[in-house]
Amino acid sequence: LPISPLVRSVHVTAPVLVPPTTFKLLGSPPNRPSAFFPGLLDPSFQPFADHFWDYHRHLPPGKVEPHKNQLDSCIRMALARLPAVSDCSRVGSSMAVSRVPSPPPQEANTPVAENWCYTQVKVVKFSYMWTINNFSFCREEMGEVLKSSTFSAGANDKLKWCLRVNPKGLDEESKDYLSLYLLLVSCNKSEVRAKFKFSILNAKREETKAMESQRAYRFVQGKDWGFKKFIRRDFLLDEANGLLPDDKLTIFCEVFLHVCDYRLAL
Repeated sequence: LPISPLVRSVHVTAPVLVPPTTFKLLGSPPNRPSAFFPGLLDPSFQPFADHFWDYHRHLPPGKVEPHKNQLDSCIRMALARLPAVSDCSRVGSSMAVSRVPSPPPQEANTPVAENWCYTQVKVVKFSYMWTINNFSFCREEMGEVLKSSTFSAGANDKLKWCLRVNPKGLDEESKDYLSLYLLLVSCNKSEVRAKFKFSILNAKREETKAMESQRAYRFVQGKDWGFKKFIRRDFLLDEANGLLPDDKLTIFCEVFLHVCDYRLAL
């Protein structure tokens, strides 16, 4: 069957490259592609192929030929980018993680779209620990700030962050609290979105007094988000609570950076 080498290549590469209109041009088999080619289609490719089969099998005969020219062009482009069939065993494991997920299977009465887009929101998680020695001796007044060193998700990451602490609160309303913020120091994008979680490590190095943002906030360079009333100062300074072992305040921060990855299929 002429399509077999192509389908076997699709099995180890991104299946979205080859429009399943191919199956329409082969004739009018009574079944969907997943049944017509048992064992040849990758499981993640089957819903995608069936989706387009449902659409193209209803086209009048005169509408098939215009799709053939588009199909031929797409197949030539796809074949130029696909590995040889003999390379399947070598690339199978590495390519599997980069497959584009297929759209959900179509129900009997749901609309069938000619085009669709799949958007996956990736989450990059990283953490940072900041220890402030002799915290009880901090002389900063209300509104004054301490800043940590900068940190990022990795050595090559262009986004630089830091933590900002107001030991005696940010303003009159929060003067009895410690205020804590995550600041985007530098950025090579117009904006990024991230959630964050702050906690204090106690004498047993356990996370306590954790507070987490309820949504992903929009950060631009120089913008910070956090909690004006993170923890009461009297509770923090009370030795019985064990939050300042050896007069050291250790803040643990986790950042969940949201990155959208757009994948488009014909």
